[in-house]
Amino acid sequence: MSEQKQSFPTRLVVAVAIAVGISGAYFYFRGAFVSGSNPEDSAKVVPDEAFMAAYLVNDRQPWQKLSEFGNAESKAAIARGIESFKNEVFTANNLDYDRDLKPWVGNIMLAWLPAEEGAEPRETQSELLAVVGIKNPLRAWLFQRNLKSQENLKQQEIEYNGVTISEIIPSEGAPSYYTRLKNQLVLSDSRATVERAIDVFQGEPSLVAKNVGGSQEKSFKKLLADDLGVDDPLFHFYLPDYGSMIGAVDRGLAESPVALPETNAVQAIAIAGGVDNRGIYVRAISAVDPNLLPEQSEPISGKLLDRLPSETIALVSGIPLSQIWSVLVAQSQTSPTIGEFVTLVRTGVNQFVNINADRDLFGWMDGEFAIGLVASQEGMLSQIGFGGALLFETSDRTTAATTLNKLENLAQNGLPFALEISSRTVNGIDFQDWRIPQQGAVVSYGWLDDNTVLLTLGGPIADAIAAGPSPSLRNSDNFGAIAGSLPTPNYGYFYLDMERAIDPLQTLLLFSGGNIPAGTTAILQSIRGIGVTATWPQPEQAEMELLFALKKTKEFQGN
Repeated sequence: MSEQKQSFPTRLVVAVAIAVGISGAYFYFRGAFVSGSNPEDSAKVVPDEAFMAAYLVNDRQPWQKLSEFGNAESKAAIARGIESFKNEVFTANNLDYDRDLKPWVGNIMLAWLPAEEGAEPRETQSELLAVVGIKNPLRAWLFQRNLKSQENLKQQEIEYNGVTISEIIPSEGAPSYYTRLKNQLVLSDSRATVERAIDVFQGEPSLVAKNVGGSQEKSFKKLLADDLGVDDPLFHFYLPDYGSMIGAVDRGLAESPVALPETNAVQAIAIAGGVDNRGIYVRAISAVDPNLLPEQSEPISGKLLDRLPSETIALVSGIPLSQIWSVLVAQSQTSPTIGEFVTLVRTGVNQFVNINADRDLFGWMDGEFAIGLVASQEGMLSQIGFGGALLFETSDRTTAATTLNKLENLAQNGLPFALEISSRTVNGIDFQDWRIPQQGAVVSYGWLDDNTVLLTLGGPIADAIAAGPSPSLRNSDNFGAIAGSLPTPNYGYFYLDMERAIDPLQTLLLFSGGNIPAGTTAILQSIRGIGVTATWPQPEQAEMELLFALKKTKEFQGN
């Protein structure tokens, strides 16, 4: 999108949208009071072809809870960012946030729609529709009147199906459009999009009436009305038709903030995030078609967490990698992107290691796995402050041992510099060390029991795990605070201990010539850690829960 296109109309829509977040931030810093509507009310004027929607909450309660977290430095850094953005978006358009927007802006829904057929070509082929709740009609009317008085703007009124649409024409750039539908203001850079919202308001199908996966038995209205178990939500995010969203991305109609996998099995996704006494809590629910998915796995026991020490900085654990690989292979038949990834892995493993990825690598990984980064001030990796630990359970120890022997032979004979191979025993466990002469072990591996193999980067980590960590990661205070309250049984964890991660991260950046800015460091230091789990309570519903565990401000510590 051109800079001229972004001048006033886009910034107006963005300004009103950001007003919601800033209103909440004002409460975070100053205790201002705000209120709002609900997702279902906003969705009633959103056309049912919307492929993505976000709902931002402007209510007092969650922002009040959020103000209990953080430190003085992180709050100051956030405040500076907010002021900078206000100056860029509001002041640049002769708007004063406190005077013009804060008094009347309520909750807001942003919806992305495909452009109508035959519409004028644009650099981005999706349309953004903003639905803004009006919490004070008089102040909203005053804002509209003041907008008309600006010398650099022209406004004209257009009648459409008995509803007045206001067209804002800036001195430079393209126009934008808005209208009021009861207690909501509808805005867009596209007149056709505002007209579509009016059609929905007057009876055309809305997002509320959309069916999930084409099934009349599963209405998207249920997801809109569901708080997803989040008591004080800050935001909701919706993909009402996952397949349409992926199709839109493929056609260049939308830019997804994350890389979303292609699959027909996922029908719709709803996400809610809010604040509780632990920090920011996010829950996602996916409606899935179990007929298009492989047989559901059993939840993991999590017993590998008892093998890792409390000094673990980060962790990924989960169901057998053999099952994950099988799903990817099956999906590669219908997804070119996944197909390219599967081919790349197979080819790379065969060329560089001379093993079969399906049989010799993933085939024997048919038990739980855990991959962790562990803080360490000893051994070859002491300079960066951590090493790695990989644990795999298997029912096929013979194939696993054969693969490890092949890798060991490569380390000894196939590298530009040969590694020394030596054996040792720690607490009754036999380890093979791959060593750089005169420097120490790079890799160590050994069998903790008949079906659990451990590979480590950095010798001291193997010693610590073999000795039996006390306390283990699962029994540590940090894991309890960051991930201990997430649901069990589950299908695996992502875990990050932010307190332990900051120093190694800073060290890695220093090695590359970079540094963490002071403001960013202050924000990271206000985060205790991140925990994520996945569950599958029903064949047609998968769930994910995420917790940003935050540190309480001094006055709220102990609450």
